[in-house]
Order: sequence, then structure tokens, then C-alpha cells
Amino acid sequence: MFEHSRENHEISHRIDWNTVLRQWQEGEEKQWEQLIRERGFSSWWEWRKSYVKELDLEQREWREEIIMKPHDVIPDLVLGGFRGWKQYRPADKDLVTFREMVSPVVSGEVSYAQTSRVDMRTNSRVMSLVGNLTDTSLLVLRSSDFSVVLDGTHRCAATAIEVVDTFLQPSSFVARLRTCQFSESERELLEAFARDREIVIKKENKA
Repeated sequence: MFEHSRENHEISHRIDWNTVLRQWQEGEEKQWEQLIRERGFSSWWEWRKSYVKELDLEQREWREEIIMKPHDVIPDLVLGGFRGWKQYRPADKDLVTFREMVSPVVSGEVSYAQTSRVDMRTNSRVMSLVGNLTDTSLLVLRSSDFSVVLDGTHRCAATAIEVVDTFLQPSSFVARLRTCQFSESERELLEAFARDREIVIKKENKA
């Protein structure tokens, strides 16, 4: 049974975990094959299983929301606290949306990593997507009105740049948000994950 959201004109329905997991693996396995090997993991599952176990993803309810106007939604999702993205985050934003992360860098500005903040537009993988985004699926962890991205950060950053840099011709695409439901009492868990992934996910770097 589909439900229509009055706020964002979304279509929402339940989706089973096995479908989410299979398509997550299909979307990442080849793309990050070299990184997985460099970090000493034997497989995609060995690399990602800590997220599944620590966040109890298999046991939770998953829903898929079809977003017809992703530029109105994606920039205001919250970035997960992934190590490699801290250099792009403003120092004063312990919880940062993609819109805030792609804001222009001010001369001398410090990042959340306490190094010189790097402009998101220097990320070649993100910039290769700007203007070229196609229909896509993202993994989102949600507690009430707080939504943090688990998978799809490059695509979310590219979408936000298309909105912030108004001179750009935006991509035309539909986004499917696969949302994992957390209770109100678990919001602090998701906020901790958004500040620093390592607080919540005890992933062993085998390299």
C-alpha cells in the first residue's frame, strides 16, 4: 500500500532488507574494490558488516520514498560522520547538511578535522556527477525529522552543489530514499553517528 506525503509529494512504501542489502552491495562492490583491498578486507561484506551489526539494520523497518524533486530534499539531509569527509565540513558544524558542506570556503577557514577546510568542488568524483546525475537510490537513517545519509554521499554532495551554484544546469533525475527507521529515543545515536562515525561504528581497519 502506497502512502503520499503532503509535504514533499513523495510516494512511500515498505521495502525488505534483503533487497536493500543486495542493491547496496551491487552499487558499491566494484566501485570501491580497490579501497576494500587497500584496507585489508577480503570482501564487501567484511567491509560493511560493522554498519549492519552496530546499527542493527537487518532488524529494522525499511521504507522507500520516491522523490520526484530531489533538489528540494537532498541538500538538507545530514552527512554521516565519515573520516574522509571531515576536511570539507565547516569547523562549527558538528551536524552538517549537504547544503552547508558545499558552501564556499572562506580564506583561512578551518575544517571540522581542524585542518584547512577544502572546497567540495575540488573532489573530482563529486564534480564528475554534477550535471550528470541519473535516477538513483540512497540509504538514509531516520529518527523523526532527523535524516542522515549512510550511502550516497557523493551523489548528495553533487545535488547540493547544483542547488548552491545557481548558475549550473541541474540534473534531471528521481531519487529513491531507502530509509531505515529509528525511534525518537535513538536520535542521539544517529546524531553521534553524524558527528563521528567511529563513535558508533567500531570498524577495524585491517590495513
